Amino acid sequence: MNSKPSPAPRRSAAGKRGAYRPLPKTRGRNWLQPLRVIGLSLVWLVALAAGLAVSIYGYQKLDAPVAEIAVTGDLKHVSEKQIESWVSGQLEGGFFSLDMDLLCAELEARPWIASVSARRQWPDRLLLRIEEEVPVARWGEAQFINQHGEVLPEMSFVDLDTDLDRLPHLLGPEGQQMTVMAAYARFAKVLNAAGAGLRQLTMDKRGGWALQLGEGAELVLGRDQLDLRLQYFLVLWQQELMARRNQLVRVDARYNKGLAVQWKPAGINENGTEFSNEYQQKVDAG
Repeated sequence: MNSKPSPAPRRSAAGKRGAYRPLPKTRGRNWLQPLRVIGLSLVWLVALAAGLAVSIYGYQKLDAPVAEIAVTGDLKHVSEKQIESWVSGQLEGGFFSLDMDLLCAELEARPWIASVSARRQWPDRLLLRIEEEVPVARWGEAQFINQHGEVLPEMSFVDLDTDLDRLPHLLGPEGQQMTVMAAYARFAKVLNAAGAGLRQLTMDKRGGWALQLGEGAELVLGRDQLDLRLQYFLVLWQQELMARRNQLVRVDARYNKGLAVQWKPAGINENGTEFSNEYQQKVDAG
């Protein structure tokens, strides 16, 4: 039996194997999209510029000049009027634009001012808290030093009838403040414990030391063997000098194992007894 021939394979319309898919139609370019982006950007720029202008205008209105300065702190050596005068000459800027750090630094550079803290109080007030330098001793003829050995100048409104007049008096070459302060602390500890006291300490240009005791008598120690010479004095002080301290003028400890003692001229002391004008050498009281 004759079979029918197989039908010939069909070819695609394009003459190629595979399914035929028509290409999508090409769309025209959308020119409106860039215009929308540009328009929105312009709107934002205008809004930003308007907001910035309003902010600047408001800042200028709020940044008014400082109208009042309030000063607090335990002030003894500077006055509020003096500080207000200094500050008024440094006020550059308004309530917000004032450089507070610079203002504090310039105030701290003034005599007798140790530190300054500043803050604003709405709407136009400046609050200053002042901490003064604390003088620990008088230096030279008319100055003072703080705990760091820094020299504080005497000012016209410093009242020397206050506690400043009772501070220890230190004298020495320029630049030797810390050395003299350290020596004072060392000598004062020993002499105060013995009841002799120490009012004044002097260091000369050659490094020699002279002390003024609590009752006004002078103790000369010189440059060498300071501890040994001071010990000789303390022994003699306990044995004899303390009982006659009102008559004592000068003790020179610059001797080997001895001291030279000078007394007031002969006369009557406070308890009515006589004393002589003695100048003698005491040899090793220990």
